[in-house]
Amino acid sequence: MKENNEDRPQKPGARQYLTAAVLVLAVLLLGGVVLMRLLNGEIVLPSSPSPKPTAVSSPGSDPKPGEPTPTPQPTDALSLLTALHAENEDAVGWIRIEGTRVDDPVMFNQEDPEFYLTRGADGEENVAGALFIDEGCSVEPRSANLLIHGHNMLNGSRFHDLLAYKDKEYFDEHPVVEYTTLEGTETYEILAVFLSRVFGEDETYVFRYYRFYDAANSQEFDNYVESCKASALYETGVTAQYGDELLTLSTCEYTRIDGRLVVVARHAAGTEDETKTEAEAETETTA
Repeated sequence: MKENNEDRPQKPGARQYLTAAVLVLAVLLLGGVVLMRLLNGEIVLPSSPSPKPTAVSSPGSDPKPGEPTPTPQPTDALSLLTALHAENEDAVGWIRIEGTRVDDPVMFNQEDPEFYLTRGADGEENVAGALFIDEGCSVEPRSANLLIHGHNMLNGSRFHDLLAYKDKEYFDEHPVVEYTTLEGTETYEILAVFLSRVFGEDETYVFRYYRFYDAANSQEFDNYVESCKASALYETGVTAQYGDELLTLSTCEYTRIDGRLVVVARHAAGTEDETKTEAEAETETTA
């Protein structure tokens, strides 16, 4: 009696083995990529919700009668900068953009300008680095343009929120940058937001925004401002004149190779911190 081949289970062919192998390899590669991004801090897992506080305090949580109430930690940029500078003199400024996550110290190390590319403000190794001033700039005396670099971290830290400035509505909601030094806080008005990249040395007739620190004359300054405005994603209604102080904030932007997103702001006259203004007034009075 002949066997009925249709009743036999079919052995998997080479194509099926190959398909299964490709699927397994894809899963392994995807898992490896996710793991690396977790380790690098580019992905933040949602934390478990914190338990709601109860009305009953734990023993010793409240100050005893006669004990001083704990002093709340300061949140203003000048106090934070002053405290950090006492521990690390490389801390020379503090950047804050109200309503965003841009709220960080600015570092400057003259001996190793890129020291904070891979270190936090405490000087310890940190994949997110810290905000730092370009080596071509001078802090004292201050360069006409302070170029500040910061990583675009996918977990939202450092200069990541600057990418939202691609949208004009975001600029309308956050048009100013606060920059604090040990002398006080000043306000800068954003005059241009544009996309750029790091150009090769052999490329000509390109705008290397990252090479402008000081202007020898009004023509050089005007050329920089005009190039920023010409490259801008939209009109901000703000410009600058020779003698104005500028901030240029730069971070990575991944729609092109070596891409950068750049925010340029000019110092808004008359926005000096009140403490600094009063001190200057007192000096003028006693002079």
